[in-house]
Amino acid sequence: MVSTPWPRNHHHWLSSAGVSEVRVISTFGSSALAGYTIGMRVVMFALLPSWGLSNAAATMVGQNLGAGRPDRAEKAVWTAALYNMVFLGAVGALSDSATNVAEAVDADADASSIWAGKIC
Repeated sequence: MVSTPWPRNHHHWLSSAGVSEVRVISTFGSSALAGYTIGMRVVMFALLPSWGLSNAAATMVGQNLGAGRPDRAEKAVWTAALYNMVFLGAVGALSDSATNVAEAVDADADASSIWAGKIC
């Protein structure tokens, strides 16, 4: 029998957890589901560029370590960490005004308050 590592073997269980979470939230009504959905989209919008930058930093580290330049590899990590901190800090600062933005986008006060609670 072939053995596969845990993450590869159980990935489908982890991805189905999100579906279960949405199912539970939907029992609280359409406003709760709308607020949750908007909040998750904003969170993913913020995280995807951050993950991309982290992957680019990992590539730069590998290239520089392979070239025998650990000093440049360390500099690449610190530079990527700084850019990630600035980007995610800006997203966090924007999320402070999430209630005003949500009310401007959605006239439904319940969904707006749920979204602001999810972000902040």
